[in-house]
Formats: sequence, structure tokens, C-alpha cells
Amino acid sequence: MNKKCIQKEKFPFECSLQEYTYRKNLLKAILLSSVSEKNCKFPTIEGFILCELVNGVIEYIGGNAGLASYQSFPSRECALDELYTYLRQEIDNKETGLAPKVKEALLSMCEPYWASDWDGSHANTQLYDFICGVGDRGIRKVSRMEETFTLSQGITIKLEKEFFPKLSGQEKKDIQGIGKAMRKYIDKDLEYIAHTYYW
Repeated sequence: MNKKCIQKEKFPFECSLQEYTYRKNLLKAILLSSVSEKNCKFPTIEGFILCELVNGVIEYIGGNAGLASYQSFPSRECALDELYTYLRQEIDNKETGLAPKVKEALLSMCEPYWASDWDGSHANTQLYDFICGVGDRGIRKVSRMEETFTLSQGITIKLEKEFFPKLSGQEKKDIQGIGKAMRKYIDKDLEYIAHTYYW
């Protein structure tokens, strides 16, 4: 992949509460669908999850997956720009068959924008917001200084009772297919993290 950093303008997030909730639940459902009998863990570093999702989507739609690994990018900003561009190009180049609602949600949650906080401004995505959350509202319920996290039982129960029953057959198929395709990228990243980080 081209490692050139693309400078983007700030992307404002304007979506309804319904759209926001759908996107967050979609991400949770994809992560749940990636769980296997052998492994139910995910990297705590949200950049790895973004890359795993992008590769999983591209593999699921039959695109040229696996060209990106989060650790290969020189900076967070470059990673977000390049991963979004990679995802967008692969989706635009394929008759994906993705449910339109799933496609729009995936592109929206992976699109980079500039966020400002007490530490200054930095590149961000809505996916990062979903993973980290504020307080205990994020999907990840552990410190970023831990290598891995698992989905809580509460998330699983809520998805099965409230989210999955409302989905179309195509939406369910997309979620399961993307989750299954992600698992090998998750496992590869977890192996890299275990050998690289010393927390």
C-alpha cells in the first residue's frame, strides 16, 4: 500500500441517534461474529481493530485484502487516511452485495475526522469513539495498557435480544461474513502484540 499521508479537513459528524446506535451495534455484532471457539479476544489498541475490520470487509466482498497492517504505518493520521482510502476504493471497485445500510455504516464509522481535546487535536474515527467511549460507555471495558479485551456478557445478550431480531437477512449475512473474515487478522495482530508489547 502507498504510505503517503493524505491531509484531510475536519469531518463533522452529523447523524441521528438512530444512525449512531445502529453503527455502534453493527460494530459490536461484527466483533461478536468474529469470536471463534479458539479465541474470543481483541486487541485493546483501537487502531488494530480498525485495520482488522477494513481487511475483513475487503476479504468478505472479494477484494484485495490483507495489504494493510496497523503497525506498518508511520503515524496514526496516516493509518486512518490510508485505511479509509483502501476501504473506500475496494468497496467502490466491487459489486459488493453489501446491504446498503451496512455499507453506509461501515464507511461512516471508518471515515477520519479531526478531534480536539485537552491534549490538542488529533485524527480520529467514529469506530475509535465506539471502542474507547467515555467513562464506561465504550465497547472496550479495560485499560489501554492491557493487551486484550473480550466482549462483555451484557453486550452479547443485548445484541441477541434487541439488535439481531431487527436485522434483514442480508444484514445478518454481512455481519457474520465480515466477522468470520476478520478473525485471521485479529489472531495475527494478537500474536504480533504479544511479541512486541510488554505491559
